[in-house]
Amino acid sequence: MKMKYINQLTDDELEKLYATFIKSYGEFKVKWLDAFKDYPTITLDGSYYALNADNAETLFVYFEINDYGVFSNDNNDIDWFGYDTELTKIMRKFMLNKFGKQYMEDCFWNDFVGEDYD
Repeated sequence: MKMKYINQLTDDELEKLYATFIKSYGEFKVKWLDAFKDYPTITLDGSYYALNADNAETLFVYFEINDYGVFSNDNNDIDWFGYDTELTKIMRKFMLNKFGKQYMEDCFWNDFVGEDYD
């Protein structure tokens, strides 16, 4: 999997993307985040907590991202790790806002040029 665009994100942008992912679950705030840039993905490993709860439990979740999608263990089950359609939509919107039309063309159209499907 290619990482032409995702590798260009700064640590601050990766933190914003992680925060956006966890906000899709509800009213949560990032407690800490580590970003590991390893080919073929970037791993966002962090924790978060509920904003509106007394003595809120710290939850842990990690995401692996590349130019095309998001894989997560967002149900907090260590043994489960899979493609997440909703988070991928969030990530692609984030990437489109950052990189514009070229991101869309490179990641969703140009990869199909020249393929033989006989």
